[in-house]
Amino acid sequence: MEKSLISYHDIDISLPSQTFNVAFSYTTKETLDFIDSMVLRLLVIAPMSAETIAKFLELSNHETDVLLTSLLHREQIQYLEDGSFSLTKQLEKAFSNICAIPYVNKIEDSIQKMSFEMIGLNPEPVNQNSQDNGQNSIKLEALKEYLSNSESLVYKEFQKNFRFYSNQGLIKLNLAENEDEKKVQLYKMSQVEKLRDHYRRFQLSLTLDRNLNPTDLSEFNHLENVDKIENALY
Repeated sequence: MEKSLISYHDIDISLPSQTFNVAFSYTTKETLDFIDSMVLRLLVIAPMSAETIAKFLELSNHETDVLLTSLLHREQIQYLEDGSFSLTKQLEKAFSNICAIPYVNKIEDSIQKMSFEMIGLNPEPVNQNSQDNGQNSIKLEALKEYLSNSESLVYKEFQKNFRFYSNQGLIKLNLAENEDEKKVQLYKMSQVEKLRDHYRRFQLSLTLDRNLNPTDLSEFNHLENVDKIENALY
């Protein structure tokens, strides 16, 4: 089919774009330290006193106090009225059974650079060396409200499309080996900071079919939000 097309002109189209620092946090799963997991495995069986835990694990009173204080601070165990310790409700969910490897939620902070064209708010891989000013191209125009409110717009887009950006490799997450990326959740958006303006350039090949009718452009088909770009173009 493509061999029957007649190419008659190539033009460059530039989309106004901006690069941002995006600060956010997300939850992952992490395994517990060995000694922590041993204490928690004991508490899966039943609530226990500090003395009983120390006896089972052959720890000194000081070592036991330090260990239990750390687990209390992380809200993984709780102190009961009778003086014993038990798992919190959150930690109970980490154990499918006493022999299972316990996992707990861990919050990771991240700041990453992202670029968006400002007509359809489509993201793109960041090219640190890109200094394209749109010269010798047809420059499409973005809405003034998009340009002036770009940080808040990108903030909302990131919240909505966090998983898509991760799947596309546009953001990099610090995951443990064999961790299921589908279970990672966006925890909090902190800040979106605009860094600079630039242009995203596309080379369009204008072609005719065998009946000399103009063919549809395909260069934007890989973008998620293409309608607004096509409207700006035509």
